[in-house]
Amino acid sequence: GFSRKPTLDFKKTVSRPVQGIPTYVLLNTSGISIPARVDRLELLSTSGSSLKTIPVKYYPDRKPYGVWNISDFIPPNEAFFLKITGYDKDDYLFQRVSSVSFSSIIPDAPRVTMPKKTPGYYLQP
Repeated sequence: GFSRKPTLDFKKTVSRPVQGIPTYVLLNTSGISIPARVDRLELLSTSGSSLKTIPVKYYPDRKPYGVWNISDFIPPNEAFFLKITGYDKDDYLFQRVSSVSFSSIIPDAPRVTMPKKTPGYYLQP
């Protein structure tokens, strides 16, 4: 899941990041056994080339163990896959790639309204 603030609650995440805004990733790796750990997250283009590599901080005492909060990054302007790389309980390297690509939500321009006239008074805020 993607979020604008660090969180360990999947209910506070969304399925797509917002383009141009710092984004955090909440990753569930409950399928790997303790003491396996995730080492890095890569954003891959749809052609498979690496767009960005983000190191993952290791917290061995975190509960729940299989949930990882990955530091903020600016999502790319193109569709991307997520690839995680880490080490399993026997210290063998493993890699997993998301089965779907992610594209960023492009936000609309903000709408601003103001009164036609704003009264101003001399020496007053």
